[in-house]
Amino acid sequence: MKSLRKKGQIMQFDPEKYRDERLAILETVVGHINTNLQKIDQRFEKMEQRFEKIDQQFEKMEQCFDNKLNKLETTMLSGFNETKIGFNEINKRMWSNFLWLLGLILATSGGLFTLMAHGFHWF
Repeated sequence: MKSLRKKGQIMQFDPEKYRDERLAILETVVGHINTNLQKIDQRFEKMEQRFEKIDQQFEKMEQCFDNKLNKLETTMLSGFNETKIGFNEINKRMWSNFLWLLGLILATSGGLFTLMAHGFHWF
């Protein structure tokens, strides 16, 4: 047994006397802790539901971005194909122009040569 001194008196502390009160206080504290843990658990469940909703929204956004990127890719590829076709047509036309220019240069040179030969009485 413990002895406590209070105002000059020696008092005996009997733990058996306060056991029921202490148990009641402990049970109350445990009850409060349980209710607080249940509240925390409910909050975590709500947070999990919110995160699941956010995950679903991110998945929707990802699908939307994938669809838009696929559309953009097909648009760009078709544009590149059209550009390639356009360059091929320009290349063909330039080659045609080159042949015409070469023909005109040769014809002009031949004509000039003929004129000079006639002027110098070569034939």
